[in-house]
Amino acid sequence: MPSMPAPALALALLGAFGLAIAPVVHSAPTIEAIESTCAKTIQPDSCKHVLLANMAAGSPEVNSVPLMSLQVAAKLAKMANGFANARLTTDPHPAKCLANCIDDIHRVAKAFEGLPVEAIKPGDEAGVLSFSSEFRATCGEDCPKPIPERTEDERATRDKFVGVMRAIGVMQDLFITKTW
Repeated sequence: MPSMPAPALALALLGAFGLAIAPVVHSAPTIEAIESTCAKTIQPDSCKHVLLANMAAGSPEVNSVPLMSLQVAAKLAKMANGFANARLTTDPHPAKCLANCIDDIHRVAKAFEGLPVEAIKPGDEAGVLSFSSEFRATCGEDCPKPIPERTEDERATRDKFVGVMRAIGVMQDLFITKTW
């Protein structure tokens, strides 16, 4: 019986059985995955709201809900930082209320610096989780208490900060409750 070289034999067998080698394709978490994972958290409504509203922030490489939450928080921090920097260009010496919120946004964005946002992997959350558990915000402490008395810039900047902090809270919830 004639022998066939090993590579040729392998190709022949693959062809005979109709098998094809395909690369592993990941997909971002689905709505159903987000809803079922968030249902196991301490604050399920906040989790669902933040992640479903930011599904476009996820990428196919990030295929777990907790890692998606890290990616969402990182992207929101980056966007808020850009917003805060724009506020500083319009007013380099803002009032204390605005200055505190801008400073807090910068500190949060710095904690996410260097994260490979498009390809977050398990373990990338470690530095951010330790930062967020020790972080003490000053945003809002020196702002006028009746919200209507705040300037438009103060309200908008504080809203950006609150959005980032809400995303960080969801991320912490998912990692702390180990919803893997």
